[in-house]
Amino acid sequence: MAFDQGELNFDEGSEDGYRSWRRELEERQRAFERRFGVIIGKPVRVALVGHRIELEGKILLIGGEASAKAAHLQFEMQGVRFTTGDIESIVRID
Repeated sequence: MAFDQGELNFDEGSEDGYRSWRRELEERQRAFERRFGVIIGKPVRVALVGHRIELEGKILLIGGEASAKAAHLQFEMQGVRFTTGDIESIVRID
């Protein structure tokens, strides 16, 4: 899940429907991040088990669903694929 898709409610009107849609997506993303400890779609620095060099950039969720167990989630950053178990540390870069 890229957290940039969802179901837009056209019945709410043009601006209200869009704002509601964005708010729901942001809430789902924050819930995902709290649950799994992974920051999606924002610049981060990640140290992975077995990698000497930390990666910087945005993490993409490439496998699994946001409702899945942590062991079934797969992420990618700078061409490197990993799971939540591979993450030693993650820091948001502002």
